[in-house]
Amino acid sequence: MIRQQLSTFQIACLIGNFIFSGTLISLPQIMIEVSKQNTWLVVPLTYLLTIMLIFLLCRNPEKLKKMRGLFNADKKTWLQNTFLILFFFFILFMFIRDFRAVNSFIDGVLLPDTPIEVIAILTTLTLIYITLTGVEVISRITVIHFMTISAVVIALPFMLINEIQLPNLLPIGGVNSVPEILKSSYIFFPWMMEAIIIVFLFVFFKPIEHLKKAGLIGTSVGFLLLFILIVLNITVLGVAVSSEATYPNIALIQQINLTDFLDRLDLVIEVVWIPSMLCKLSLLMFCINKLMNVFRKTDSDLSLVPLALLLGLTIHLSKNNLDSIEYSFFTWPTKGLLLESSIVTVFLLIKRKRGKGKKKAEG
Repeated sequence: MIRQQLSTFQIACLIGNFIFSGTLISLPQIMIEVSKQNTWLVVPLTYLLTIMLIFLLCRNPEKLKKMRGLFNADKKTWLQNTFLILFFFFILFMFIRDFRAVNSFIDGVLLPDTPIEVIAILTTLTLIYITLTGVEVISRITVIHFMTISAVVIALPFMLINEIQLPNLLPIGGVNSVPEILKSSYIFFPWMMEAIIIVFLFVFFKPIEHLKKAGLIGTSVGFLLLFILIVLNITVLGVAVSSEATYPNIALIQQINLTDFLDRLDLVIEVVWIPSMLCKLSLLMFCINKLMNVFRKTDSDLSLVPLALLLGLTIHLSKNNLDSIEYSFFTWPTKGLLLESSIVTVFLLIKRKRGKGKKKAEG
């Protein structure tokens, strides 16, 4: 895999955007439906687990540097091949899930009269163009859009201050609160574990000395933005509306009422969010193409266009938007958690084996 130069700030923005943009569409709805007014407690609980895993994976930069040969080795062990295969399928499943989600959102909210196939074709062509520019350009675009959407989310509490009802957060706890919070965490955690998985990508770029710092900053910002949105969903919309709305965050920003003549700010905010989601999809497509090159033992972008067009056809794997949402709510948490735990376990085994190999050689 080609090593390219990324700054600590760029990596942090890529990681933050990676975990934040994909969860905006409808994930808060199922979380609030499960854990109700206690949903905001899920975020700090999941944050602690995620940060602990990032510390575990990135605590020794010198060992991570030695992992760079994993993608370039001519002869790979069965552990290395297992890691690459698991990593490939995880990235592929994430792309299929998010690609369908963003196209379904555009079709259902922004362009309801346009066939979803047309939207998927236009989205695919856009992704091809962005992906061909390389990860450095993707990172620059991501920085711009992630900083913009972060500023919008941070400003939301001030724009909605007249609509916030703090009593909606009460009562905290309750008879069934612990099982509900655990169920909601089970749904939420695999989405946040994507931050840990994407850290593996940056192991193979330069520099990695500050990878842990970038991972902590990016993950923390992503969690903070999600925390703000979930609290606003509960305090502004209430549990009943948030748990019934297909896109609760859209219903949330529709409550903004700054003046009598300035309305439909939700369209402006949606336009800000879509490019950030396209940046995530471009990074996923870049990873899929590079992993395909690893399997083919080549380094060419000639296969990107047919690969992207083939991925665009995955829009038909779901019959409708409801199937896509149900997959994200009920199937992905289990599938994602199994893949993520397997990838982390195999990665740690490879890292440990290489460490033992070095000690043996030195001895």
